[in-house]
Amino acid sequence: MKKAILDGAVLAGDRTNAHVHLQRALDLPDYYGCNLDALYDCLNDEAGPLEILIRDCSDVPSGSYGARIVETICQATQEVGGHVILEYSVAPYEEMDESDE
Repeated sequence: MKKAILDGAVLAGDRTNAHVHLQRALDLPDYYGCNLDALYDCLNDEAGPLEILIRDCSDVPSGSYGARIVETICQATQEVGGHVILEYSVAPYEEMDESDE
């Protein structure tokens, strides 16, 4: 099973940097078109299942291009029999001051 780790903070940033990160981390071919359709197609061309860990998904705003990248990865990975692990960072718990009650 092919495995890859992606950085949600990079996916949430500039589109060009996001696609460069995807191409490197997922070992996509040189002809990768750096768009969502090309991403889906390249992931579906994989011979076997994929396991992709996306770290810091909390950095990817809902409705953003980065969120569309994550959705595309999830759809394509499911097609080839793999899975995606979304890892969210959790803000540290702060004790509530008695005056907040």
